[in-house]
Amino acid sequence: MNSEGRDGDLGQENILKNMHKKSRYDLKLAQKNNLKVDIVENNFLNYFDEFIKVQKETAKRNKNFVDEKYFKNIFDSLESGETKGFLVIVFNKSGSNIITINLIILYGDTAYFAFGASSEKDRNLGSNYIAN
Repeated sequence: MNSEGRDGDLGQENILKNMHKKSRYDLKLAQKNNLKVDIVENNFLNYFDEFIKVQKETAKRNKNFVDEKYFKNIFDSLESGETKGFLVIVFNKSGSNIITINLIILYGDTAYFAFGASSEKDRNLGSNYIAN
């Protein structure tokens, strides 16, 4: 049998093997740190304040700004069902702190990574890699 899984998928082992070693290390680090991942597909407005908070932390670190009105329009569009998408949220081990939050927009059968942000606290635990 070849190394590909069903339907031509590479399989988890081959995907890991083909990753850059730093990416592989950070993914394993996130797993070791028992980070919790949640995928949110509705009730987007419940997460808006946290999303903006983490966006602002990232913007400050990168010397950018955050247009809250712009993001509010996106979240309203997601909430109404006008736009399809989901949030990938990575929490710390206790589930009390959002470390990473990514906004994915769906168009047809394609998912687009639209926005991502990471908290200053615990971001060294590999959360960006487990969120992807």
